[in-house]
Amino acid sequence: MRMNKIIDMNKLLKISGVVFSLLLLAVVSATAQVKKKTIVRKTSVSQSVKVADLSCFDLKGKVHTCVEWSNAGAGRNKRIFSSNGKWIGYRDDAGWNIWKNISGLRRDAKGRIVFYREKYEDSSTPRAISYDSAGRVSKVESVYDEETDYTLYYYNSKGLLVKAVEKAVDMSEENTTVYKYGDYEFDSHGNWTSRSCEFEVDGNSVMETQMRNITYYK
Repeated sequence: MRMNKIIDMNKLLKISGVVFSLLLLAVVSATAQVKKKTIVRKTSVSQSVKVADLSCFDLKGKVHTCVEWSNAGAGRNKRIFSSNGKWIGYRDDAGWNIWKNISGLRRDAKGRIVFYREKYEDSSTPRAISYDSAGRVSKVESVYDEETDYTLYYYNSKGLLVKAVEKAVDMSEENTTVYKYGDYEFDSHGNWTSRSCEFEVDGNSVMETQMRNITYYK
């Protein structure tokens, strides 16, 4: 009789051990699945964060540098981008580092530049940038001491800029300048390299050609 009790006890211990092992495996498996889900979630978040600075300057592709000027005599400004499209440099004709005058740069959830400050001598001008549903710049607003300037941009069905309306509003009046664009030429990457721009100054029509020299990463 005592022997039977010992055997029954051994069976009970074995069964308990098996049950405990199964429970332990279940807990370990559940924990592993939770960790796996957490890792996947973190990866998806990191992949959703990107930089889209090129869209702010009407550029696409693996742009390295973009030098822009016009035949009206304005200086040449050179913007520099990293291999992932991040704006990292800004220089003028003489090689002056304008980039050091840029501060407070902010991006939206899509990685697009929506705000930055640009310093001129002793003043700092904030610039706010808005985009339309197609991801193109639709409005740029600049605030000076006693004046707020904003420019509205209009595009055709092909996505090309055809008109820009610039309004300068101070405490006493509002001045409006309308720019009309056309005669586009493009490089092999689909970025424009030349276009005409027509506007009025003191009632006189002015026509200029705007040009860009763009280099790319391999």
